[in-house]
Formats: sequence, structure tokens, C-alpha cells
Amino acid sequence: FRRVIATLPLGCRLVIVGDPYQLAPVGPGKVLHSLAGLDGVPQTELKTVKRQSSESGIPVVAYAIRYGDWPAIPSQTLEEIDGMQGVSFIQEKRDPLGIITDLYGKFLELGETQIIAPRVADCAYLNTACQNRYNSKGKTVSWHSDVNLSDKKHFGVFREGDPVLWKVNDYERELRNGSMGFVREVFEATSVDAALCSIDFGGNIIEATQLDLMENVVLAYAITVHKSQGSQWDRVIMPVMPGVGLLERSMLYTAITRSVKQATLVGDQSAAKKAIGKLAADSRVVNLEKLLKKILKDVA
Repeated sequence: FRRVIATLPLGCRLVIVGDPYQLAPVGPGKVLHSLAGLDGVPQTELKTVKRQSSESGIPVVAYAIRYGDWPAIPSQTLEEIDGMQGVSFIQEKRDPLGIITDLYGKFLELGETQIIAPRVADCAYLNTACQNRYNSKGKTVSWHSDVNLSDKKHFGVFREGDPVLWKVNDYERELRNGSMGFVREVFEATSVDAALCSIDFGGNIIEATQLDLMENVVLAYAITVHKSQGSQWDRVIMPVMPGVGLLERSMLYTAITRSVKQATLVGDQSAAKKAIGKLAADSRVVNLEKLLKKILKDVA
């Protein structure tokens, strides 16, 4: 943020758009949180929900969580849950990730569905489970070793048809950190640097090399809540388990508001209730707000 401000010419106006109730930045600081509601900084709050309809019930649930209140969320079983709009909870302490794997397949038949989870480890487990369950017969991406081109190395992670996520900004390819697509076609590599597959990012089709797949691409049956910010899906599924330090109010709020029609939480409801009483941004000690108040007072 300091570098942005330092780069702007005199007389330039900076407009910052964001939701201070969503997750704080991955890095240090909390600029948006410090600016939101600060007297002397012109601001407008958009209050009309555009992503979800009021009939879905999602805005009401999100509003309650946003201010630290546990809303009335109906509990359902895997068998009971259907494609009706709204927010629901599947109470499952024994094997929540297994239930999510089952539910993902059930929702896929209804259309666009995304699993989002607090931890990378949970995403890794769910990605493997969903790939093995729903795309076990997809052609596997493989490559050759640097030493012997006849020695084929099966990476064993990506298959034709898999949903994937791009992890870095690549302006030449018009890709951003968080761009999502699917493995379109698997190639037979003819050299170490040859493309191993093509990936379709919403019509932007790129050819991915071994280096791309090792460093820039991950499976995306399940992605982290952090990576989900800025995106939306018809149906969202999220695990809620005790002992997950990352689970707190802004994470639940962010997850639920990614869904357009239906959000399903799976796990321990007591863990969810405990989480909304904790706000990660509050634990960050920053001096920006105090400095801004002093500057605004001096120029008033």
C-alpha cells in the first residue's frame, strides 16, 4: 500500500473497493480495516446485495455472522439435503471430509459446485478424494525425466477433465493468482520443455509445461477460502471442524458469501458458533489508523 501511495502523482485520487468483513490480507497489516469507518476519509457503503436473492436466505445468514451472531441454520443429513436454495448444516463429527466428498458428487449433478476449506491440508485431502471418486478414468498427465526421455515419469496429480487453479500472476498469459479452469487435453511430451497438457481458463486456453504444473497449478475440486475471494459459485460446501485455528468469523462470512444459491457447512456446529466469536483481524496490532487520525486532524 505504501508503494502504491508513493507512486501516485499529486492531485491523483485513489478509490479503494473492498469488504472489511472479509478475510484480512495474507501478509501483514490491515489497510482496508483501518480506513473503513474512519472520519475524514470519504466513503460509501453499498448495501444492496446483488450476488444472492433475498429468497435464498443467504444474505440474512451472512449479515448475522458478519456482526458475530449465530443465525438459525437448519440441520440436515446427506440424504435429506437437496438443491433448494439457502444455508444448511450437516452435523458430522466423525468423517466430515468423507461426507463432503459424497455431497460434492450429489451437487455436481445440479450444476456449478465448489468446495472451499480453511486449511491447505484439507484441500489436499479433498482434491485427492474427489479426483479418485469422480475422475479416476481421466487420462493422466505425465512427463519424461531429464536424464532419459524414454523414462516416463507419471506425476499422478493431474488428469484430463480435472478442475485446476493457477497460483501466480502471469500477465503475458492473461492469468491471475486464483484463475480457475480445467485440464482440456493431455499431450505426449516429446521433450523436457514440451507442453504436457492444455488448460482452459474460461476460454483462455494455455499449454502447460512441466514447470507450470510443478509450481503454478493445483487441483481445484477444493480450494482455500483465501483463494476463493472475489469468486462465486452456485453451490459452496465448507468443512467446519474443531481445532482449526484459522476458522473465525471473517472466514465463515467469506465462505458463505461465495455462494449464489446454496451454502452447506459440514462438521461440528459448536465449532462454527465458537468461530464467530473470534475475529482474526482484531489480533493484528497496527498503527495506521492512529497515524491517519493525526494527519487528518492536522490538515483539518
